[in-house]
Amino acid sequence: MTSVAEGAGDVQVKPKADKKAVDLTSGELPNIDASQITVTASQIDVDVSFRRSRTEGNGPTDAAGRAAFLDAVRRSLHLGDRVVVVSPSLSGQFSIPLLLQQPSWLAGYVPVAPVGTEQITPTNAAEIKVPTVIVYGSKDHGLGESSERVLSQIGGSSVVVVPGGGHPAYLHNPTLWHRVLYNFARRLQPAA
Repeated sequence: MTSVAEGAGDVQVKPKADKKAVDLTSGELPNIDASQITVTASQIDVDVSFRRSRTEGNGPTDAAGRAAFLDAVRRSLHLGDRVVVVSPSLSGQFSIPLLLQQPSWLAGYVPVAPVGTEQITPTNAAEIKVPTVIVYGSKDHGLGESSERVLSQIGGSSVVVVPGGGHPAYLHNPTLWHRVLYNFARRLQPAA
């Protein structure tokens, strides 16, 4: 696992323990047309029927149902066979069960101080083979730090601590956030 910690004004990459540091925080970002990444409400509407037909109340109530819901979202949005799941905070109740199932389409995982990490044990963490970059804010001393302690047990995971960031760390440094996502996705691309 590698970590990124705050330094003298810049983010520095520091290896944890004897691991090699992977810098996900530097480099140029491409110009991306926002229309390429916008998901419309009409696309999401397809998934509401899945939720209502298979669950009661406000959504799936068990881990298997929550993982199945994310798979239904992936299929209804035609996201393909290699998907990176970005999971801030409360969405961890959906993404952690999915991570533990490790479906073949899950190409990467980016948790941002998620809930639900109590489902991860040292034993099942050792079995997780999904590339993971853990993100949290340096000011998130609650859920951010506790989820990092658990998720960093995943072999090969990287940790990015957003300097000055709180619980929604991506809001406190959007440029760093986008750079981390972009660099992580580039690392996941299959060799041509």
